[in-house]
Amino acid sequence: MEQRIVNLQIKNEYIIGSGVSVGAVGSHDDVLLEMDFRGSFYWAGTTRRAIFSNALGESRTPIILGTDLLEEGQSEVYLVPVPQEAKGVAGECFLTVEGFVTDADGKEIIRCVTEEARFRVLPSKMYTNDSDPVTPSQAEQLQAEIDEIKQTIVDVTDSKAYSAEKAELAGTHALTSESWAVGQRDGKAVGETDPAYQNNAKWWSGIAEAAKSAALAAKESAESVLASLVKTANEKIAAAAQEVTNAKSWAVGGTGTRTGEDTDNAKYWSDQAAAAAGGGVTSFKGRTGSVLPASGDYTAEMVGTYSKEKINTLLQGFSAKSTVFNSDGSITETGADGSTKVTTFGDGVITEVYQAGALTATKTTTFNADGSITESIS
Repeated sequence: MEQRIVNLQIKNEYIIGSGVSVGAVGSHDDVLLEMDFRGSFYWAGTTRRAIFSNALGESRTPIILGTDLLEEGQSEVYLVPVPQEAKGVAGECFLTVEGFVTDADGKEIIRCVTEEARFRVLPSKMYTNDSDPVTPSQAEQLQAEIDEIKQTIVDVTDSKAYSAEKAELAGTHALTSESWAVGQRDGKAVGETDPAYQNNAKWWSGIAEAAKSAALAAKESAESVLASLVKTANEKIAAAAQEVTNAKSWAVGGTGTRTGEDTDNAKYWSDQAAAAAGGGVTSFKGRTGSVLPASGDYTAEMVGTYSKEKINTLLQGFSAKSTVFNSDGSITETGADGSTKVTTFGDGVITEVYQAGALTATKTTTFNADGSITESIS
């Protein structure tokens, strides 16, 4: 048998869609209530139970909303039959939905309850529990008709009161919706004690828009700072490449950048000194006899290292054969002679580490808060 379906939405403590007919007295299994809990966080984690009673508030009939009542393909929509007990008396039967949990001792704890929903149960004079109904007399039939008219008047009066109650409730809900939407009730701003004060859709929209503007400004500022750092780094790299070329010219010559560099470099003069010394040193810088080294006899280049000035020159004139931009933001440059320079960028600090064989030199450039720049070499 095809059953009529009445659609209900369970929105937290409200049942939307009630007030319609669920059949006549005596009918059974002919109407299903489609109870839709979707989008209502109120019921999360609870076992749900529908409780029906007849127009007299009697014949209380609970129905557990188990998986057997779930609509096919749904997890929050149930198809619940209206029990015959609820339709035993003409008028309005009642429905309340409960949500409960069970504690460790097996005791039920009611978590949430809906408002009391009403459904019309139509009168049916033909229905009786007697197997052999007795035909009433004319007086009895007339009295029944009078009673029915009286009941209709009562129903209309109850319906009017019920409608007024619902209208008042709808007005309350409308004001509540207005407060949560724009922070007003009946066109007036809510007070500081109202739950919707600085906690409504319009207010949060303004907060979100301000946060968006701040984020965009921060992004533009970061991009500007990054572009400036990249420009400075490129300038430093170019200067370092030139300094490396100059250093090589003074060290061994052969760069083609300085007139006479092949006979005016550290290696050339070292070779000349070794040739002049022959079997040993008998005098050096005005000292004769057993000559011992003294301060100032040699430059840093003569003993296989560099002065701070030369290190700075090497870093500034470093000529990279290959450049790698690492994932941590540092830059590794490798020269044609296998020397390397690694540049890292910190918070207001640029560090350059030059390594050639056993020699390691570090230059640190600090951008101070007062706008000055401090450079140190170690």
